[in-house]
Amino acid sequence: MKKLLILIVIIGVVVWVLMRFGTPEATAPATSDSLGVDTTESIAADLDTLDTGETDAELNALDADVNSL
Repeated sequence: MKKLLILIVIIGVVVWVLMRFGTPEATAPATSDSLGVDTTESIAADLDTLDTGETDAELNALDADVNSL
């Protein structure tokens, strides 16, 4: 009985120490000020600058290959 009580006290102290000192405090999530603001206009402008090449010609060649199977 005495050993069980000592074991429970030791486990309780270990759990208390881990809860008190073992867990780091949470930090605040990053705000939009620190990340920079992406607006719909800036995203659309970025997409407009993409060079997709001649997709119709590439897709026609792909269609021809598929149809030949």
